[in-house]
Amino acid sequence: MLRIVLVAGFLAGASALASDPAQAQEAGYRCPAAGTTLERTRGDAFTYRGDGAAPFLCATSTGAQRFLGYWQTGETFYASNRGPLERMMTAAFEGAAPSPVSFTYFSHSAVGYIPITVRESWSAGGAEAVSTPAGSFNALRVERVFQIVDSAYRYRQTLWLDRQSGVPVRVEVEHLNGIMAPQVFSWQAAAVHRGHVASTR
Repeated sequence: MLRIVLVAGFLAGASALASDPAQAQEAGYRCPAAGTTLERTRGDAFTYRGDGAAPFLCATSTGAQRFLGYWQTGETFYASNRGPLERMMTAAFEGAAPSPVSFTYFSHSAVGYIPITVRESWSAGGAEAVSTPAGSFNALRVERVFQIVDSAYRYRQTLWLDRQSGVPVRVEVEHLNGIMAPQVFSWQAAAVHRGHVASTR
């Protein structure tokens, strides 16, 4: 009889843990809930519609899908290296220490449509407390280093992703040369709204 009670207690405890959102979030990434709006300090906003067509893709109100709710999936890096990036992020959200991912691909310059070779290195992992104008977040750090081969053009882009909501809350860009791409910039979350209700973070 005592054994039955102990087993029943264990199963109830396991069930409670499995239904705990904090525990469940550790097991994988979820896109921001439909209706969530991220306002950025640069004056624009993203509104999310939920999960996209593949793991780590989030649909937005414009119809675009963004990797980790941020990077556009039309960029060549995603189309040609989706598998390794998904495996790295899966390991990061499962609490493992993911191996960094590096790859090279062909693209074209933003000016003059000149063919270029690009080398990128990505890494992820580790929870960090991040403070923004929208509040403080327990975030996962993702780092991307972009370099045009045989040139001085290189930047490091670091994103912090709120582990609870899936919202990207901060990006820091370090340009490692004198040229700065206008579409690659630093920002923070100015506000995070869920539906029509502002975040209480």
